[in-house]
Amino acid sequence: MIPGKKGKVKPARKVIPKSYKAYEGKVIRKIEIKTLDPFGYSVKDTTRTTDGFLPKAGNTVHIKSQNITIRNLLLIHKNQIFDSLLVKESERLVRTKSYVSEVAFSFKLTSKNSDSVDVYIIEHDRWSIIPRVAVSPEKLVINLTDKNFLGFGHESKMNMPGIILQVLVHSK
Repeated sequence: MIPGKKGKVKPARKVIPKSYKAYEGKVIRKIEIKTLDPFGYSVKDTTRTTDGFLPKAGNTVHIKSQNITIRNLLLIHKNQIFDSLLVKESERLVRTKSYVSEVAFSFKLTSKNSDSVDVYIIEHDRWSIIPRVAVSPEKLVINLTDKNFLGFGHESKMNMPGIILQVLVHSK
């Protein structure tokens, strides 16, 4: 009860956004995951494609997140009852990963009066390889960090030891 107000305490209600009401309590028939390359694609417009040499080259070098990597983050599973709270939390968990740029979940009833729902997840990768270069008069040090090594969501660091630079000075 709110101080200063008279009346009964209302029980807490489970608030379900309108967009999830049609799916609540249905059985999840399948979960499809599609991963998009980091350059030139968007979750909001899946028809967009890359133009230009650099984005295409970057996408070619980039290893996309594996479906199993995204699937392991989900709190929802095939043949489980659809629970909007678990869906929202799954979306939040995927979004928090440093190798994910954006993610969108969508749902489709298998038929008009169906007891099943299909879940579609579109995940847009972020460029995950970060180079670091340190140069001094004596040596060159290169460090590479991959936040999504081989698409499995693991962070990997590779340090290349200093390459000794020798400058030959000839005097006449």
